[in-house]
Amino acid sequence: MTTVIWPQRETDAAPAVPIGRQLRTWTGAVAMVALFVLIAVTSAIDPVDSNASSKAQLAQAKAHSAALQSTIALEFLIALCAIGAVFAIVGAVGGRGMVLANIAAVVGAFGILGQTLIPVGHVMLLAVARSGASADVIDQFHMSAPPFTAVFLFAMPVALVLLAGAAWRARIVGWLPFALVALFFVLDLVGLPEEIAAVIGLVGFALIAIGLVRRPGL
Repeated sequence: MTTVIWPQRETDAAPAVPIGRQLRTWTGAVAMVALFVLIAVTSAIDPVDSNASSKAQLAQAKAHSAALQSTIALEFLIALCAIGAVFAIVGAVGGRGMVLANIAAVVGAFGILGQTLIPVGHVMLLAVARSGASADVIDQFHMSAPPFTAVFLFAMPVALVLLAGAAWRARIVGWLPFALVALFFVLDLVGLPEEIAAVIGLVGFALIAIGLVRRPGL
């Protein structure tokens, strides 16, 4: 008796993408868009002028405590969204752009820490306003912080530009998203209203998010 063994048919179907990678990519894509939406909204509702004196900030916090409390919540969400954006882009970049992505991850870690310090400072300001303490408490709070913490506060915009550059180098997107994010950085640096700069950054990172979810192998 002869046994016939039929050859298996080769298939061109792409291998299944791990659900963890899909979840990371989609979560990161949503986080990128939400990041800039939250920046724009927070800038619009924040009642405290960061360039004002401690006494003026205290008066603003007393007069608009509800708005400041909402601002604090959104600022913590911005830090969470930044984590998702960093993980998504760094995880997607391989080969070209990997060095830039790794640098962006380090700078992004400092930036996330700095972004967390912003709502912490606002929590302290709100507590002082509600307790009736003087503005001297705020001055002492700022003077008690180590000088190098200022680096953390400026790290996040730099990290966003590096992340966009890594996505461009890895050919996830073209040059336009990187140019838009770089423009966001420059406009924010020169003091343009942050909500306007955030809209430009939003367009840039929305394009990166689309590039991430549409790239081959996902």
